[in-house]
Amino acid sequence: MESGLWPTILCEGELASDGIAALAHFVAEQAVYKAQYAQSKQLFRFQTIRLTFTEDHFEAEFQTPVQPFEKGTRIPGHILRAGGYLGAFVALSRL
Repeated sequence: MESGLWPTILCEGELASDGIAALAHFVAEQAVYKAQYAQSKQLFRFQTIRLTFTEDHFEAEFQTPVQPFEKGTRIPGHILRAGGYLGAFVALSRL
């Protein structure tokens, strides 16, 4: 991912070491967005969630409420890297 796009997808304080790390952020954010939309029916900006990565796992934390998700709600996920592709998986239970 081009470095000029990084400020659009990263929250303040989030860092990407290279284009692949920035793309992993984007892919994970999209997985969280698509998973939560089934319950919230709401659109939100990239900065609504903050991501933290640990090896092949990530956690998204809501920085602002998106009902029914309260500020501080955490959603775990997995990031997959294979054959030059990135994928992310998030599963939510019904709130």
